[in-house]
Amino acid sequence: MAKTCRILMPTDIPFWRRRDGAQQRIAALADRLSASPFALQIFYLGPWTPDDERLVAAQPWTVERFQSNEPPQRWTAKLRWYWHASWNQWDRGWKPWLAPGDSESTSIESQPAANKDPSEDNSAKANRTSLSLSDYRWPWVGEKFLEVVDAFQPQVILCQYITMSYLLESLPRHRRQSILCAVDTHDLLHRRGAQFQQAGLSHWLDVDLSQEVAAWNQFDLILAIQSDEARFIEQNVRKAEVLVVGHDARRTMDSDSDVTFTSMNLENPTEGAEDESRVLVLGYLASANDSNREAIDWFLSECWPTILKTKPGKFHLAIAGGIGRYVDECWWPRFSPAVHASIRMLGPIESLSPFYQQVDLTLNPVRLGTGLKIKNIESLAYGVPVITTPEGAQGMPTEPLLAGCRVVDRRDFVAELCQLTGGQLTAMRHQLQRVRKTSASTSPYDALVQRLLGLSKPDIDV
Repeated sequence: MAKTCRILMPTDIPFWRRRDGAQQRIAALADRLSASPFALQIFYLGPWTPDDERLVAAQPWTVERFQSNEPPQRWTAKLRWYWHASWNQWDRGWKPWLAPGDSESTSIESQPAANKDPSEDNSAKANRTSLSLSDYRWPWVGEKFLEVVDAFQPQVILCQYITMSYLLESLPRHRRQSILCAVDTHDLLHRRGAQFQQAGLSHWLDVDLSQEVAAWNQFDLILAIQSDEARFIEQNVRKAEVLVVGHDARRTMDSDSDVTFTSMNLENPTEGAEDESRVLVLGYLASANDSNREAIDWFLSECWPTILKTKPGKFHLAIAGGIGRYVDECWWPRFSPAVHASIRMLGPIESLSPFYQQVDLTLNPVRLGTGLKIKNIESLAYGVPVITTPEGAQGMPTEPLLAGCRVVDRRDFVAELCQLTGGQLTAMRHQLQRVRKTSASTSPYDALVQRLLGLSKPDIDV
């Protein structure tokens, strides 16, 4: 009889939309953990749209949805639901803008940019409301979660972010002891939040070290996105096992990602090196969180005018993703016709390949954040070099970092870009192709897969 490892993944993030780094990471991991011998079910607590229905229908995993703002049908359960709802709202300080079941894990950092000013006072940004771990607690979810656990009989529960850790409290002791409970941390959230606060920016979660450690200690297995964070977690938890599980952008690359890049001549590097009159396209693909806003604000105010003046006609800038709306509303009216002509506003994109086909180099001038910059990993996986800051390069795998990344301080960003040539970019792309070929047989998920394979049990009907 075939063996299967059944994995239940609680989350409030609609990761199948693949609109930001966190969603891309979860999507890639879900893709791997739904391949044989694994069976993956998502326990989803967030909002749901017809587009979600369409996107999820094409996935290899299943979804058990629970809308926690919808009371149950039985009147006794409905009374209990309203009691819990009222108490929970009061306990949270009554935040009517956060409807039951909604998550601001992405909305706080990607709120509409309407009426925002790139010069907005940092104190005003920092005062935008962040959530606490208690804000994610919806007591009536526990009963449904336990029903799903009993029906699916997972060997593993893999929570996305520590915000889902409260669900483990719903498990009876005997059930808890028979399940490997894991969490994908994504970041050191207390450290990331402190960086945002120091910069005068808002972060979606307000959590300190003691609270984050307490959440980690509820799990048997903790996934860290990079080795430095893994070491930190190991030093602070009691007995949980810690694994480094990076991001494998290949799992979510578009089917047409193996393209012949039209913007650079990869077949004849000498020819590409000689064509130094060609316009180079710089790409910035990002969500609209405060860290990305700060980065594009800095680049558009401190770098782009100088680049256009120093190298007129040499560069174009392509901006894509959620950050585009922010730039369109806050920066576009301020630009001169000459600046307008130098920038392509691509808006939200569903497919990454067309974006990476038309850019020669991607930018990530970030100065905040922990974890791993997914946009860097994606760009390198598509064979497009990156220029980023030391903060942006933290946690990146060594080989692709050395092959396709220019890591420079912000004060050197303009000089580095102005010195770049088409020939240099062609050489970097060739190095990335070689790295991609040599690493094709390995994956950042290998250690996790090996750890979970020992939990496989004979198939059952669920």
